[in-house]
Amino acid sequence: MKTAKLCIIALSVILLCACAGTKSAQTSEEKNDENIFSGKLDKMPRFKGSDLDYFRTWVIRNIIYPKLDYSLDGFEYVVEKSVTASFVIEENGRLSDIKLISGVGGLLDNEVIRVLQRSPRWRPGRYRGEPVSVRIILTMSL
Repeated sequence: MKTAKLCIIALSVILLCACAGTKSAQTSEEKNDENIFSGKLDKMPRFKGSDLDYFRTWVIRNIIYPKLDYSLDGFEYVVEKSVTASFVIEENGRLSDIKLISGVGGLLDNEVIRVLQRSPRWRPGRYRGEPVSVRIILTMSL
């Protein structure tokens, strides 16, 4: 009986410690994103006066594809992959915090990051007339 009570107390302590660790990890993530606007914007960020689809096209056109050999039995096969990237459009229109959420690996992932880093300035999103930083998640079929 005493052993059962001790086991329950020990498990409770372990669960409390695990929950406390999870909460502190969430808090540190929230601190990283505390300057990024997450509500409804008055105006979405604009790339060269256009929308996110135009930017997606710009990225794809500016990628220098690494030479890959996908030939089998004398036939060439086209391999289409998608890449999902996350980035922040800052109040000044620059991109920052560029990360790949999912990629194809290797040289092509590096190339997508290179192109995103060289993006021209955007017109930032606005809330109540003021520019705000906005996180964007963009999926591209390459």
